[in-house]
Amino acid sequence: ELYLVWHSERTLQRYNDEEVLEALKPRPNLQLLRVLGFNGSSFPSWISTVTEVVVHESAAEYIVRAGAAMSPSSLKQLELENMPNLKGMLGREVQGTPGVFSQLQSLSFKDCPMLTLPLPRLLSLKELCVDSCPNMAWASISNLTALKELTIKHSPELDSLPEEGLRGLASLRELHLVRCYNLVSLSMGTKALKSLTHLRISGSNATALPEEVKYFPALQELELNELDNLTSLPDWFGDHLTSLQHLTLQFCPKLETLPSSIQMMTTLQSLTINYCELLGPRCQRGREEWHKIKHIPFLDLKIA
Repeated sequence: ELYLVWHSERTLQRYNDEEVLEALKPRPNLQLLRVLGFNGSSFPSWISTVTEVVVHESAAEYIVRAGAAMSPSSLKQLELENMPNLKGMLGREVQGTPGVFSQLQSLSFKDCPMLTLPLPRLLSLKELCVDSCPNMAWASISNLTALKELTIKHSPELDSLPEEGLRGLASLRELHLVRCYNLVSLSMGTKALKSLTHLRISGSNATALPEEVKYFPALQELELNELDNLTSLPDWFGDHLTSLQHLTLQFCPKLETLPSSIQMMTTLQSLTINYCELLGPRCQRGREEWHKIKHIPFLDLKIA
């Protein structure tokens, strides 16, 4: 492991961060590189020889300049946080998978407000997390055809998922939507997500479960968390989610009833209802909703 820190209050007239980092090329067996406060505009091509790279508080506009002579790549994890100038991963868009990212499996962006360039074709990428990046080129996630897990956090600008971006994600298993408060629909592009087994919606102003959820025939786990305006679950719930095994409802203060069709859900193994002031008490043994859920093997009901 190697941790490189540039002081945030430097007074030099001219920064030579790029030359310094280029000269600090490590041995090729480095597993983890952490970089804090780097003010070069891009990184040396040797970062592709490190297995995991974490960059925080950097002024860089790109990760690598396109056309740079690439070292053999072993870069599998890349985490980028608080990069106010980051426009994209490459200095210019290139066709195919750039060699520096050919082995990349996990990619995370957080607090990158200028991130606007499309993602390159990342044919090995399994996990993508985008957190607080308001100008993200969402359509370009269609380039990530091997993606299995997609997490989108703190994206108030999103009111729907990009239809064209979802079409290439037939490999996707998990979708996590966290504090995307204006997201009221998932878009018809979600019909392409035939393999989706886990869906989490946490923090939303939606008054109803998005209609597109009915098109997830393989869905096994559904978590609805902090949906302040959700009043009920749709009648089609039990008829369409025929593979659902685990259902979690938490901090949904206006949710009062469960759909009658939940009684037909023979695959449902567990139901968790936590801190839903109206629904929780009604689901206790002998109360109004009890007959709908008594067939479920594992029940976790916390009222307060």
